[in-house]
Parts: sequence; C-alpha cells; structure tokens
Amino acid sequence: MLDGYNIHRSDRTEASGKKNGGGLVWYYDSELNCTPLPKLNFCDRNIEICVLRLNLIRTIAIYMVLIYRPPTGNVSQFLEILEELITNLRTKGLCEVNITGDFNLDLLKKDQKLKQYQDFMKRIGLTNVINEVTHIKQQELGFSLIDHYLTTDSKLYRLSGALPTNASDHVFVYTARKKPKVKHPKSKFKGRAYSRLNENEFKREISEINWFEIIDQTDSNTAWEQFRNKFTKILHKHAPLKTFRTRRDRQPWVTTAYLESANERDEVQDKAKKTNLALDKLRAKIIRNRTVSMKRNLKSLFFQTSIQEAGTDSAKLWKALKRLLQNCSPNNNITTINDKNDPLEIVEELNSFFSNIATNLAQRILLPI
Repeated sequence: MLDGYNIHRSDRTEASGKKNGGGLVWYYDSELNCTPLPKLNFCDRNIEICVLRLNLIRTIAIYMVLIYRPPTGNVSQFLEILEELITNLRTKGLCEVNITGDFNLDLLKKDQKLKQYQDFMKRIGLTNVINEVTHIKQQELGFSLIDHYLTTDSKLYRLSGALPTNASDHVFVYTARKKPKVKHPKSKFKGRAYSRLNENEFKREISEINWFEIIDQTDSNTAWEQFRNKFTKILHKHAPLKTFRTRRDRQPWVTTAYLESANERDEVQDKAKKTNLALDKLRAKIIRNRTVSMKRNLKSLFFQTSIQEAGTDSAKLWKALKRLLQNCSPNNNITTINDKNDPLEIVEELNSFFSNIATNLAQRILLPI
C-alpha cells in the first residue's frame, strides 16, 4: 500500500480458468473523491473488470473501467460483456466512460477480430487516445499496440501517449484530462502551465531515467518516493507551477447544460477565427445565440422561482432582490433637487422620486420569460 493512495481491486477468481492468483487494481490519490463500485467487478475466461466512479466538482459522473482480456478469450463475448456494462452505466444518467487496460487486440494489425472491435467502438461512441506502441516482444523483436485507453469524450484529453520502461514488456500508458473549471474560494491558486510543454522533450527525458534503482527497491514507499522525485523534477522543468487568479463564484442559476453550451460556444468561436470559413462563422453565431438565450431563460426562471418561494417572507424576498440587482448600477441619488430653490418644487421632486421607486425597480429586474 502506497502512502497517500487508496486502492480498489478485483481479484481473479476460478471463473477465469486460471489457478494462480492475479487480478486488477486501481491506485488513486486519497484526496480524490472516488467511489469504488465492487458490484460491477467481473471475472471470467473472456474478461476481467474493475470499476470506480470519479466524482469531480461540476462535472457529470466519470466512470473509470479497468479491464484485462486474456489472449485466448472470445472477442465476441468480451465485447458483449463490455457493451452491457457501458449500457448499464449510461442508464444511471449522463456520464463519461473511460476504459483502459490490456485488451490483447493489436491496433497495428488488420484482421477480423480488430474489425469487430473497431465496429464496437464506433457503435458505442468510444475513441482510443493511445496511438503508440505499448508492447515490445523482446524475443521475437516485434511490437504491438494492445494497451488502449477508450473514452466517450476524447476532446477532454489534451495529452496521451506511451513511455518506455525496463520494468516490463509493456510500456507506461498515460493520459492527461482537462480539469473542470472549478471556482476556488481563494483569489489565487497554484497550478501547472502546460501551454508550452514540449511533449517530445518531456518523453525523451523521462525515457532516459534509470528505473532499475526503483525496480530493485523492496520497500514500496521508498520506490514511490524515488519515482516521484525523479518524475516531478522533470515535470517542474517542462510544466512549472504558476500562480493563477480565480474568478468569482459560480452563479446559482448556472447549470451543467449551460456550462457545456458555453464551452461549445468558445470552441466553435475559436475554430471560426482560425478557419475564417462562412460555415464555421454561421455555426458559431447559432451556438452563441443559443447560449445567450439559455442564460437569459435560466436567470429568469431562477429569480421568478426565488421570488415566488419567498412569499410573504420579507427577508427572503429582499435577499432574492439583492441577488438579482447585484450587477445593476445603483441609481439612488436625487440630483435634480440640487438645482431647485423653491421648497414646493423640492417637495414635489422628492414625492415623484419615492412614488416611482417600485416602477423603476420593476423595470430594472424585468427579465424575459
């Protein structure tokens, strides 16, 4: 057990047809909000499965599925079980599904098994983000791509690849997922700047590390400490820590659907600027208008509901009005009386101002339905 990490495991059973031990295990940072799902673990002659759910702030449910397919397993039954699992996860609501492990299906070869597998990915809506050699056969001097990372949303992954290692004939497979846009309570926070990361140089320096002194360690914590020191030293060099400023907290009317629409709006607008094509500009305009309309309607619905729920509770009513008017410029000054000397005119001006407060307030908070 590594310090600072939790595990979720799926031990190999007799149903696998193998007498020796083995199985699958997830190691995940103890600070991550993860929920192991042991009821979804599975093992037979065709597939082994270990599932956990990653609960990030302001994102849909993220299911992480670790699998192993024995080389002698039936591909049709393997895909059938996998499809049944994905269907089951999707019935629980909108979600992101990521599947990784040793598939023992070589993407560098063209055969009937591979075609069956690729048809499955297309039908389910999965994309493999690993496109490099992941398995090196030392004796046969051959290589293959059998360790995959399938995801239902490849746009969320900014980095992926494979790193050579002397620890196994399999290489390290890695992915880097975009972080959700979380609003931090502090005005500043630290994070890594990946914009100038040279991926090739980073991978080259990682591959030049002497891993043998880590592999030879008998204590897992010592091995982990050595690995972390070597890895983070190179990571600091290529992706240094920087201080970022945060924006204000998320508005209460904002929904996941609106955030997804806003992200899509930003993406298509960036694309339209790069391509300068009329079709891309038209699409950007349509999505922008849709997002603006969604924002307007969500705000309207939220504040109408807040005011209705307040009822006769004046404290709740004023709280809702204050939240509604927080971005409006106040206009509480009666500047016109400065130019008047007649007491009667001043009284009339004051009377006009106070008698129209409700009307002016209504005009400021009027929202489209």
